[in-house]
This record gives sequence, structure tokens and C-alpha cells, in this order.
Amino acid sequence: MSHKTFSGILRALVLCVCCSESVSAYFPSVSVDPVAPDASDTVVITIIGYGPNLCWRLDSVQDSILNDTLFYTVLHSNGDCPWGCFSQPSQYTYVDTLGFLPQGAYIVSVLEHNDPTCWGPTEDFLVERSFMVSDSVCEPCVAGDANGDESVNIADVTFLIARIFAGGAATPCCREADADGSGSVNIADITYLIARIFAGGAAPICGPAEMGC
Repeated sequence: MSHKTFSGILRALVLCVCCSESVSAYFPSVSVDPVAPDASDTVVITIIGYGPNLCWRLDSVQDSILNDTLFYTVLHSNGDCPWGCFSQPSQYTYVDTLGFLPQGAYIVSVLEHNDPTCWGPTEDFLVERSFMVSDSVCEPCVAGDANGDESVNIADVTFLIARIFAGGAATPCCREADADGSGSVNIADITYLIARIFAGGAAPICGPAEMGC
């Protein structure tokens, strides 16, 4: 048997030993700091977890935000498996500093995805956590003040246009941005403010205390 053939068999044996372990997930823990944030707090999400077995390790974390859901995809890989496994499962910590969030209910959705590059199953494990951001910065409520500068003018119209049509910065206070008091922030609030500022329309109204945006 040639040296090259023997090396190939040895490599295959290492792959087999390392990747044949049953994959059992170590579900991550998710924390929100502060525990009960308001819209004036910097919100930090921390995810702590482990690789699903001794051969796996953290590859990367992908994050995105859609409406009120914060998505995190934790990608595990055992691509380094042929070069040896750990003596204990590999721990990872991922910290995401979100900054200020507008008042409302949020969901943190963490998907652990095990993507084998040698042998073994692909498995997904989902963990979710919800939290609330209070509206303490809305007191007293300045109706129509979408950008939070404590005055109502064309700058608030510009702010809402950027937010609604171009994914601009979130308003510090949903109640204040809800100029028509409908319970949601949308193009109708832009129209309402324009009518108020340029045509002496009805005064802005604060949205309901429990609303989000």
C-alpha cells in the first residue's frame, strides 16, 4: 500500500470518527439589556451558545431586522473536523448593540443552523424571546413631533418620508409620530402634518399609549 493511499484511508477514518457523532443541539440563551428598556435606552442583545458536538464550531452570525422581529442566524461548521476536535463543546458569544428602539413589542428570533461540510445531518434549532420597549420618552407627548426635537415643523414631515419610504431612522416616540391619532404611523400622518403646517389643518393628536410602530 502506497503512502498516499494510507494517508487517504487515515483521513477518511478521522472524518468518520469526528463526524459520526450524533448531533444534539446546545440551545442558545438570549438576553436583552436592559431587561425592561424604554425608548431612551441603548438596547443590547447577547446570544450565548455552544457547538452541537465536539467537532463543530461557530462559523458566523447573520443578523437582520424586519418590522418588529430581530433575526439572528447562527451558522455552525465542522469544516475543520479532519484536523481534530475539541475536548469540550465550543462556546460562542455574540453581542449586538442595537441602540434606541421605538416603543413597542419585539421578538428576538435565533436560528442555529448546523451546516456539515463533512458527514452528518443538517439540523436547525429555533429559539425565540420577546420583549417590550416602553414609551416613557413620550411624556409629555408632543403630538406630531416625529423626529423628537420637541417641535412640530417641516422637519417632521421630512423625517416621516425618510422613515416610511426609505427605511430611515426610527422615530423616538411612536405616539408623537402618529399625527392623526390612528394608532399607526403611515403616509396618512405625512398628509396630516402637511395640511397642518401649510394649510392650517387640524392640530396633531398623540396616538394611543399602547401603540407600537
